[in-house]
Amino acid sequence: MRVVFLAAFLRVVFLAAFLRVVFLAAFLRVVFLAAFLRVVFLAAFLRVVFLATFLRVVFLAAFLRVTFLAAFLRVVFLAAFLRVAFLATFLRVVFLAAFLRVVFLATFLRVVFLATFLRVVFFAADFLTAFLRV
Repeated sequence: MRVVFLAAFLRVVFLAAFLRVVFLAAFLRVVFLAAFLRVVFLAAFLRVVFLATFLRVVFLAAFLRVTFLAAFLRVVFLAAFLRVAFLATFLRVVFLAAFLRVVFLATFLRVVFLATFLRVVFFAADFLTAFLRV
């Protein structure tokens, strides 16, 4: 009888040990599954983080392209404006020079006509003086 009870007891003990091993294996599966899922979700999170960082870099590059294009266009339009401004200044100088030529020509012609008039007057005076002496 003792042997039967001992065998039954040993069966219960071994069954308990077996169940402990089975539950330990199941627990370890759950633990490793949780660890695996943490790794998977961490990888997915890192992908999202790196994608966000990449998109920030891409949008920053696009923004810098737009910024530098705007700066380049400002420089181009400033250069065009300065060309127009210098052309306007140059044309003012040219027209001022032409105006001064006309003014000096008019002054010169006045002097020439005044000299001619004075020659005529002095010739007439000499003629009258000579005529009146006779």
